[in-house]
Amino acid sequence: MHLVARTVFLLPVLCCLLMLPACGSGGEKQGSVDPLAVTLHHPVSTGSDFPGLYGYQTANITADISGGVAPYSLTWFMGGAEEDQFTDLDAAGTAMISVQWPYLTQATFYNLQLQVSDAAGNVSQSGVEITVGQAQDVCLISIDSLTYSDGLIRVSGSDADGGALTFAAQLDSGEVIITGPFNETATSAEFVVKPIDVLEGGNFTVTVSATCELGFENASDSVSGSFDAFPLADDNLYAIATTNRVKVGEPLLVVVASGKTVSPFELVNVTISCESGAEIVWGSGDIGIPDEDGLPDQPYDGIWAELEAGQVVFDQPSRGGFMPVFDFGDGPHYPFRLRIHEGLPVASVGILFNYQYVFHEPGTYRLSILENETIPTDFPSTFYREFSTGPDHFWSDISNNHAYNTIVVEL
Repeated sequence: MHLVARTVFLLPVLCCLLMLPACGSGGEKQGSVDPLAVTLHHPVSTGSDFPGLYGYQTANITADISGGVAPYSLTWFMGGAEEDQFTDLDAAGTAMISVQWPYLTQATFYNLQLQVSDAAGNVSQSGVEITVGQAQDVCLISIDSLTYSDGLIRVSGSDADGGALTFAAQLDSGEVIITGPFNETATSAEFVVKPIDVLEGGNFTVTVSATCELGFENASDSVSGSFDAFPLADDNLYAIATTNRVKVGEPLLVVVASGKTVSPFELVNVTISCESGAEIVWGSGDIGIPDEDGLPDQPYDGIWAELEAGQVVFDQPSRGGFMPVFDFGDGPHYPFRLRIHEGLPVASVGILFNYQYVFHEPGTYRLSILENETIPTDFPSTFYREFSTGPDHFWSDISNNHAYNTIVVEL
């Protein structure tokens, strides 16, 4: 009797053991896993001669992956058409890579293969045979040299096919202005770097790119540099060119700055001279630090901010304006007068004003400050005054002898 009962009790267990693949821990049927499958597709061109595949042009390669156990590891064997690539895919679906074919002088056959491994160790692969045609007209550009020194960027490059290059510069960071290119050849160019405020100095970064005559832009590099802050000695007056090299007809920004004066002032008169061939850009005068707001007497920055000026009257050279232009045979002399209203006369240091020159002839030009003599008006050429009624004070040094007083003008 006991033997029969035990046999009856064990029958369900034995049945389950005999049917183990169909029994789960909860008595549920387990689903089967589809085999890992891979299909590599023919590359699709993204080059300029789409849909054809040509040397030095680009394409996308896709593959469909299904079955197996995610995630997947993919190895793209390029058969010499490019470096082999390695990617991952988190779930079944489509994978893609982008390639650039090598520069080819004749049509070339390639056998591409994709090998996929899943999380369970299963491996599958797929292949496709392609022919990539001879490279069409392209540029093989390289930037071979890129340097910066003394406010000048110099770049040289090459094209393997001997094509002419055009260079461009894009400022990435820094308070400077990049102008150019200048002195261009088929393989080189120069750019001038102008500090916005020569009294501050600081670093900058610029990216220079090369383009060939076919319009492909596939070479770029970057260069960084810095300017030393311009030192202002006590009771010295300076006319400072923001760059030492410009082209004929290109505006040159000049700032006029003063070291700490011996006496306070509320009126300043400065007369700047330059050789014949240099002409002021009419209306370019601006008080304080250079800006682009187009207002000659605002904002009150530079020295005028320190003076807490409520108003500054800025008389500058102009056609038919208040301030005349004088020429004593050595080039034009431009007088500038600034008068403070609603401010406090104090001894201060910084930029008084800025303006622009334009040059009509190539050559070397020197900025000078007219000596303390009376010009054909009712006031001396260069002086500062604490109050409107004098006495006049003269800077101890206005020789303007420094590295930024000479400009080379080129065609």
